[in-house]
Parts: sequence; structure tokens; C-alpha cells
Amino acid sequence: MPLQGRDVIEVAGDARRLFETAHKISAIDLTVTMRRALEVFREHAAAVVIEWIFDIMQVHIGGQGQVLQELVAAELFAPRKPDKPLHPDILAAYSEAENGSRLDWLFLYHPRLWKRPRLNLKQIYVTILTLSHEHRLTVGEFIAP
Repeated sequence: MPLQGRDVIEVAGDARRLFETAHKISAIDLTVTMRRALEVFREHAAAVVIEWIFDIMQVHIGGQGQVLQELVAAELFAPRKPDKPLHPDILAAYSEAENGSRLDWLFLYHPRLWKRPRLNLKQIYVTILTLSHEHRLTVGEFIAP
């Protein structure tokens, strides 16, 4: 099955070997990006969490209908509480979201995600927007404060 999007082709500690592999791949007009394994792991972990939240947003409990969706929306609207101070480089790049909500941070990191997690996030946003008029106003405040 052909790969779609991006994938890890090789993991090695030898930069020279990675550059050689990247050069061979780019010779057939494919884009190559060399990234640290930690960054790739973080992206995969984020994708799993986003997919889990997306799955939760699809569940309806008995006659209560939107209980889980409302809980997820409330948590996304809540302020982000980092367990440790943010790195100064992150604060410099995202100073406007330093004291922001989890939704602010998702909006900021959204473009850095790959296809499936981004699509799942869009579905989460749409679900939140369709819950109530108040939620639409709250999301609107995030977009145009």
C-alpha cells in the first residue's frame, strides 16, 4: 500500500547516513524532512489524544445526549494549567496564549499537526460549535477577542 502523507522512513544516530537517505528520496521528487525522534513521538502522542477526545465527542449516554460533549467543551474553554513553567522560547512564540485556554493552545498548534489529527480537531471544533449559541460566542471570542 503506498504511503500517503508523511511517515518515518529511517531512524539512525548517524547524521551522514540520514542525509544520504534523504538525498536519495529527494532525487525522486519527494519532500524529505529530518526531525528529532522526540518531535515525531510527541506528534504521534498528540494524535492519539486528539483521536481519543474525538471518539468521546461521538458518544451519547442514555437520554442525556450531550453530557460528554459539554464536559469536553468546558475543559477546552478552561485555562491551561501547565505542570511546569513553559520554556522561554515557547512563551516568546506564543505570548498571546500564555494565560489562555486549552482551546487557544489547540488553535496555535493546529497547523503543526498532520492530516488526520487536524481533521479530528476540526470535527471537535464543529461539535462544540453546534452544542449551543453560548459555545459559538465563546469560540468567537477566541478567534476575534
